[in-house]
Amino acid sequence: MSSYTPQGFSEESTRWGPTRAQQGMLRQIHAAALSGTQILTRIRQHGEYHADIAPAQWYREFDATGERGQHLASLAHAGGIPDRWIEYARRAGELGEQWNRPRWPNAEPVDRDRLMANLTTQARGLRDMTAVHVAYRDHASLREPTQTMVQMRHNTAVVWEHINGLAQLVGLDVDERARLWPGHNARWLYTAAEAAHTLDPERLARRWRRYAAPLAPTAGLQVELLRAAGIATDSDDAALPPLTTMTDQLATALASIREPVEHLAEPNTGSGAAIGAAINSALHQTTGPGTDLHDTETPAHTADTPTAPAAIPVAEP
Repeated sequence: MSSYTPQGFSEESTRWGPTRAQQGMLRQIHAAALSGTQILTRIRQHGEYHADIAPAQWYREFDATGERGQHLASLAHAGGIPDRWIEYARRAGELGEQWNRPRWPNAEPVDRDRLMANLTTQARGLRDMTAVHVAYRDHASLREPTQTMVQMRHNTAVVWEHINGLAQLVGLDVDERARLWPGHNARWLYTAAEAAHTLDPERLARRWRRYAAPLAPTAGLQVELLRAAGIATDSDDAALPPLTTMTDQLATALASIREPVEHLAEPNTGSGAAIGAAINSALHQTTGPGTDLHDTETPAHTADTPTAPAAIPVAEP
């Protein structure tokens, strides 16, 4: 069998190629396409040698393999893998080529600003989700069945792992990681904490229950596909801090709003700056120096529809 040479290939294409994490994802795309080809060949051969049609299970397997390939391609795109590499891996699998030192075609690097915008949007959604959970958890009059609380923790963990997996695919540097979850930035935390704090009990409960609704099946599937590609979504080197740290940071911000320190009552003290200073003081104990209150952000949503990670939307009730 001849080796598949992609259009646009040249020896110069060896100047740069996929990272190890990206190669893992591309290999899974290739494997899904190869599996689909093998199933289709089996169906075709059955028709040639038997009078009846192939078992229905084979067609279901073919459809499932195709769906898997689509999800893998979507993750690869969100993870910064150029479309030409995605197409090459898929096409080589469709042609029955084995995975053996792929010759990657020339490809332009993906717009990194777009990748970071997607990741930071998802991280803000997780921040807002966590702030609502902390506010709801601490509200004495609001209680939920244990099963629903477990579902909420599951949803949060899935979103957290999904973002970490994409971040590893993108290959964030130190500065980009700091931008993804700027826990040192009191204003960034305060924005979400204030939005959750200002919700009345009814709206807070409605918002929390939407976050706690079962996620679409594809949400968990995407995390499984990231893991299958060899991408650690919950390692010690994850781009996001541990969920416990994130929860503690937002709990500290909420506590500073609910019970401001004594100097907040001084007549000539601006409440915004004073609350920010209080949060700074508390957060400094866990996140270290470097808090910047001058960074601005679009105010958190106050509508009943929560801000959710784009790739894993919160199910509507």
